[in-house]
Amino acid sequence: HFYKIYNQSPLNILNYKDGKWVVQNSSGQVFEALIFNCLGKQVKTQKLNSGNVMLSTENLNSGHYIVQFKTSEGMRMQKITLH
Repeated sequence: HFYKIYNQSPLNILNYKDGKWVVQNSSGQVFEALIFNCLGKQVKTQKLNSGNVMLSTENLNSGHYIVQFKTSEGMRMQKITLH
């Protein structure tokens, strides 16, 4: 599979608000968020609908993670830190 990688895209924006990770999805598409730990192991998968959606990070330990967003149009990755 080949994916376009979007660095700055309206596809999805991940922000930290009030102690929660919120995904702003203005694309109107349902997409998938995959969370990987620092060793590259996938630790969580979540389907996200359009609008502002909370990214589920419960049951994950503190540390650094990579969130990969996938749609039919491409892929974007973003680093997050959980405290």
